[in-house]
Amino acid sequence: MAIIIKCASCKARLKGSDRDPCPNCGSKEKRYVIDYWPDGRHGKRCQRYLNESIKSLAVARVFDESTKRSIKERRNPETAKFPTSHDTMFKDLIPDYMDYYRLEHRSNVNPARLEKSFREREQALNIVSKIIGPIPITHFDKNIADNYQLTRSKQKTRRGTNVKNRTINKELTYVLSYFKWCREKKSIDVAPDISMLHYDRPLPDTLSPKEIQKFIKAAQDEPFYLAFFLVCYTLGFRLSEAKYLRWRDIDRENKTVRAVQKGGSDKIGALNKWLDQALKKLKKGKPNPDDYIFLVKRTGRPIENPRRAIDRIAEKAGIKRHINVHMFRHSIATHMMANDTNLRTIQAMLGHKDVSTTQKYTHVVTDNIRKATKDMFEHMRRASR
Repeated sequence: MAIIIKCASCKARLKGSDRDPCPNCGSKEKRYVIDYWPDGRHGKRCQRYLNESIKSLAVARVFDESTKRSIKERRNPETAKFPTSHDTMFKDLIPDYMDYYRLEHRSNVNPARLEKSFREREQALNIVSKIIGPIPITHFDKNIADNYQLTRSKQKTRRGTNVKNRTINKELTYVLSYFKWCREKKSIDVAPDISMLHYDRPLPDTLSPKEIQKFIKAAQDEPFYLAFFLVCYTLGFRLSEAKYLRWRDIDRENKTVRAVQKGGSDKIGALNKWLDQALKKLKKGKPNPDDYIFLVKRTGRPIENPRRAIDRIAEKAGIKRHINVHMFRHSIATHMMANDTNLRTIQAMLGHKDVSTTQKYTHVVTDNIRKATKDMFEHMRRASR
């Protein structure tokens, strides 16, 4: 068996690297043909054109190996460990996997938020399937993964930037979860050794205590947003945790606030006097305990994106920096770290499973110290001369 490389334009057979253009017409587009004998050397010779979506010799070799295995298993069925698995394409089982995943990972997270995470996983698997082409699932190996990483890294996002390594790693993590399900539920022998790409996690962008004070002061005339931003800052809540808060989640007797965090587990925050007073201004009469605190009357749904409110209040406060909701969460963690708060306490407040995630704020504090002492040390250095 062999793989023949032909020019997609003039059909000429090419020799050498599949990256070289056709010497006849100059086209760079290729077609790959599998040349084989289904019944052995004494049988009829066949040639099969592979799908046009296959753009590399590495992927074509996967189909070549699949054809060899198919012939071998047809001749000796008893030697096939998984007689039908070699015919199963990567994309074939994605719908079944997502049905199982939705059933297995039901939780008390808001349904809309949960469905969004399901869609993200399914879209990632479909992106992988589109890039690697119609290959058997059992032939997804390190070479295919490397080819996917290279191809995906050259693609553009909606903002016109290249897809980041972190995004590619996340998509391959979904693929590994998919393969685990294939092994356990479908008895398909697929366990590729995938190497993740390196990426540097960016340092959290934060606001200084003075900027927080100016921002909150400027929001005094807007009780709705004042309470919302105090939830994000004083409790360190994520946007998804703050927006779905209900009045029943506020326990004034025990001074706690309950929220559903990522993964569906509950998180308890400490209700402080600053936030309590803001919530009392927002609360009118006796609202239904099941009502959302930050409900937008115009849409009838919880607040989605306070982008305009942030810009408006920041302009009023005289803050010219770009601010987003998550910066309030980063800021409280950094301020507590600078105030010598125990790392485990900050970890519990933010709801991090791994303390290493919380440790990133130590770098921010170090950077702030470096900036704060730069002028002082320079003055001392000059004076010591």
